Amino acid sequence: MLPELTVLTHWHWDHTFGMSAINGLSLAEKRTDDHLQKLMREWSDKTEADMKSMDEHIAMEYRAQRMKVVGTDVVFNDRISLDLGGVKVKCLHTESPHTDDSVLILLPKERILFFGDCISGEYPEWIVDIDRMKLLIHKLEGLDFDLAVGGHWEPESKRDLIDRLKEENGLQSFLQ
Repeated sequence: MLPELTVLTHWHWDHTFGMSAINGLSLAEKRTDDHLQKLMREWSDKTEADMKSMDEHIAMEYRAQRMKVVGTDVVFNDRISLDLGGVKVKCLHTESPHTDDSVLILLPKERILFFGDCISGEYPEWIVDIDRMKLLIHKLEGLDFDLAVGGHWEPESKRDLIDRLKEENGLQSFLQ
């Protein structure tokens, strides 16, 4: 069975450019949809060529096909709660060093958090804004989950994720 709903964690190409091929509806925070709408308005052959030239992974992924950017079917502001047939889901915008539209997806009963790429630095230089990382860590500390699943990492425990973020960013004494 194909999914009937796809929730976007942020607007970057590797999380949204496949939306034209998904089954069902796409759901995104307003900032994500705003980014996609702007990209669609400005899209041209040059935009596609520039994107392919800025990252080898983009070029590899789209070497034999054209990129297609589409808007979101359902847009929410800041947060939304869903009931997916008995599975409760909370989608929450969060401050993040990665992008201004990062969304956390929490399954409270299952105690699972999907965090997309929000723990990364800002693309393409991957520089981490420490103040935004502190805000993210604070948000993560306040959420009730056991398992954290990212967009490009192995799943890990809440404690391991937060400890790793503090260590990697020189924040070991932060929020102790």
